[in-house]
Amino acid sequence: MTVDCDEGTTVKLDSPYFTINDETKSSWHLDLRLLEEKGWLSLFLFRNDGNDKVRIRFSLFILYNKNERQFLETSCGIRDFTIGRGISKFVEIKELLKNKDDLIPNNTLTASVELTVYEDYQSSITKISLQPPRRQITDDLKELYDSKTNSDVTFVVGNEKFKAHKLIL
Repeated sequence: MTVDCDEGTTVKLDSPYFTINDETKSSWHLDLRLLEEKGWLSLFLFRNDGNDKVRIRFSLFILYNKNERQFLETSCGIRDFTIGRGISKFVEIKELLKNKDDLIPNNTLTASVELTVYEDYQSSITKISLQPPRRQITDDLKELYDSKTNSDVTFVVGNEKFKAHKLIL
């Protein structure tokens, strides 16, 4: 597409709408702007379904002649999409023209997005009331005596044997 424009005029090109394979079936599009910022190409991602906030990770880039990414910009987190998200000074126009054969092969610029939308999440607060322990040390000592667990001393009184713990004695 050849675009002639007067100096200072912003040229805006929108990509076709696209969806990603998520439960919300949200619709998106890229918005490429020429000369919105003097001497720069701007690139933005828009959500079309009207929802505002979404947990997302996206990378904007230009596909190089050899299918490599150039001018990669990445953003992630919970983003407000009541407006587009992107970079107003994405790539300098003279940089594009300087590397025209690689960045604009056959007079075609390929602006791309890699997009991940995470499922909605909810945070919740659970209140747990902490009860003071109901056991007392005497309960623990009685349990230790009754179970004879880890007894390390044995008393012999007459014909009877009593197991005990050195620590308690």
